[in-house]
Amino acid sequence: MSHLCRDRMHVYLDEFLKGAKTEAQIKDAIIKAYSKLESEWVEFTSLAYKNGFPKSAYVGSCALIAIVVDNKLYVANSGDSKAVLLRQKGEDFESVNVSRTFNANKKSE
Repeated sequence: MSHLCRDRMHVYLDEFLKGAKTEAQIKDAIIKAYSKLESEWVEFTSLAYKNGFPKSAYVGSCALIAIVVDNKLYVANSGDSKAVLLRQKGEDFESVNVSRTFNANKKSE
């Protein structure tokens, strides 16, 4: 999935974010971008599986995006990626977790 994420996620986000003004529209655009990418990944791996590459069905990947719209940060991820924001505090920096790490081995996911 990594090449699909690298090559297409930003294109899908741009496509779905056009005209998005409200927080709900922005969140919906992000969900649509992830859904479109996932559909392509399922199609790709299904074709590979049918053509004699069964291990492709067991391969996964992760995607993490962060976008700023009107000075508000939106973060979305799938897979075991984690986003951390560094914020200056005086002369030091502090880390702020802005996403959760997902793992297919967790029952809740």
